[in-house]
Amino acid sequence: MKKENNENSVYDFKQVEDKWYKQWYGNNIYGVQIDSTKPKFYCLDTFPYPSADGVHIGYVKSFGGMDVVARYKRMKGFNVLYAMGWDTLGLPAENYAIKTGIHPREITYKSIKNYKEQFKHFGISYDWNREIDTAEPIYYRWTQWLFLQMYKKGLAYKKEFPVNWCESCKTVISNEQVVDGKCERCKGTVIQKPLLQWFFKVSAYKERLYKDTEKLNWEEKYLNPHRKWIEGVRDWCVSRQRYWGPPIPIIYCPKCGEVPVPEKDLPVFLPMNVDFTPTGEPPLAKVDHFVNTTCPRCGEAAKRETDTMDTFVTSAWYQFRFTDPNNDDMFASPTQLGYWGCVDHYQGTIEHITAHLIYARFVTKVLYDEGLVSFDEPFPKYTPVGLLVDKSGEKYSKRLGNAPDTNELIAKYGGDLLRLSCQFITPFDDISRWGESDIVGVKRFFDSVWNIFVTKVTDDVAEVPSKISSDLNRLIGDVEEAIEAMKFNVAISKMMVFIASLKDFDTVPAEVWETFVKLIAPFAPFVAEEMWSRMGYTTSVHLASFPIVNKISLEQTTVRVSIQVNGKLKGVLDLPVGASKEVAVKDSLETERVSQVLKDKNYSVIYVQDKVINFVTE
Repeated sequence: MKKENNENSVYDFKQVEDKWYKQWYGNNIYGVQIDSTKPKFYCLDTFPYPSADGVHIGYVKSFGGMDVVARYKRMKGFNVLYAMGWDTLGLPAENYAIKTGIHPREITYKSIKNYKEQFKHFGISYDWNREIDTAEPIYYRWTQWLFLQMYKKGLAYKKEFPVNWCESCKTVISNEQVVDGKCERCKGTVIQKPLLQWFFKVSAYKERLYKDTEKLNWEEKYLNPHRKWIEGVRDWCVSRQRYWGPPIPIIYCPKCGEVPVPEKDLPVFLPMNVDFTPTGEPPLAKVDHFVNTTCPRCGEAAKRETDTMDTFVTSAWYQFRFTDPNNDDMFASPTQLGYWGCVDHYQGTIEHITAHLIYARFVTKVLYDEGLVSFDEPFPKYTPVGLLVDKSGEKYSKRLGNAPDTNELIAKYGGDLLRLSCQFITPFDDISRWGESDIVGVKRFFDSVWNIFVTKVTDDVAEVPSKISSDLNRLIGDVEEAIEAMKFNVAISKMMVFIASLKDFDTVPAEVWETFVKLIAPFAPFVAEEMWSRMGYTTSVHLASFPIVNKISLEQTTVRVSIQVNGKLKGVLDLPVGASKEVAVKDSLETERVSQVLKDKNYSVIYVQDKVINFVTE
């Protein structure tokens, strides 16, 4: 291995990041398949609604944080499944379409394209071969299939019930979508209105949902509200009187009554040419070619259900689909589900504790009871991300006018600096007050890393200085521990200290730098790849092995003790750990400065083992 001559080399982040993200995705280095020779690790972000505004800066913290974990686990030898999809259906897209007059499918297609490009510029290591979109028939076919499984088990039923009705959206919304009596989406007034609605009988699983929280590796502060929501559980209203959702696969026949659509006839396609202006009646009721059909039992004229399913249904099972996203024959094959199993680490927001996670656990238990999955908990480990807010503590939002344009930030700073700035402020699950000044702060560290690489790193070092070796070994353990705890700020801080310590050396051995590059790679993937390549490697650093800490060398054998005379520092002494007072006095008096100060004087000695020795003169 021979490092390229990098003297006076300027780091052009635009050129570097553009080059590497194209190579990564062009070479499909994050693509993954079943590999029985490796342990599997399945990590997942709660997938986003693709807003027309583009990726929210908060996603750099949340998705960037899980990407650190995914990259680290790959380097630790795991076969990592990390994929992304789009929560495309639902009220946000439909409300935006009503406002603009543009069809929600057109809006979301454009938004998805923008999101994907931004995620790539952030260096998120998704396997894009597994991308899913809830608005595609290949996906919502299986959402409809899930409804039929519920129906067959008596867990899907229809009844009149007073439900939350948004006067502005003109549709039913869930309890979780009502905030202070207002619609979470449009801030309109919510009233109670009796309507015929479809429900899933979550209450039938109430005891199991509560008891099985014992299986969950969640922090108690997140389990408590989750359990509390299961004390007040009532059945899940899954129907909406809106357009942009999966059609409910039920047919009403004058002769046969309520008839489920046969599975072979799925999907029930959502028509595209629809007037979706909200009137209080389902938009699909106005589409004759959709409504009018024949009964699958008797062949007589019949009509389809015109309500659509809530977006919570489409997101309650997507964790299974990522394991087998292109399967036309089943929601996911037993082989894929058997290998990948449950999600090993899931991240989302605190709001998901009392809505999405309840529904996903319920669906998983139903499928488990049917023998369709081999596990009954989908997310044994869940970490909610702390909000990323502005410096005054306000949420970033378009309405407040404080939301930064992520495309502009990418163009100005690049993906690595955005990632580092969002991870450095606080631990992952704490609220982070973030601003552009935080990017400037981590840029000093970033520039130091690059400057050391181009000016000090060399092969021409006979032996690694012992201080660098011991500091680096300790850093490996610190970074590994911090990533496992999702305290990315601690890992970055430790790396900053290490880099600062290298300023005392004229040269840095290349073998030391190789290890450091591996440590920083999960956090700043682009600059790590660039340095790795310039050091002569032809394969990606992200496919290299994570450094292994030498635990034996971590066991400290010597300690630095301060020597004082009358409380004033006169020097330091390296002593064996646990050295006696006699040894400390003897070795201190052998130092020239101390022996001269104490010559011909009487003194007493105060010794704090492994810390300080103080000679007090009379």
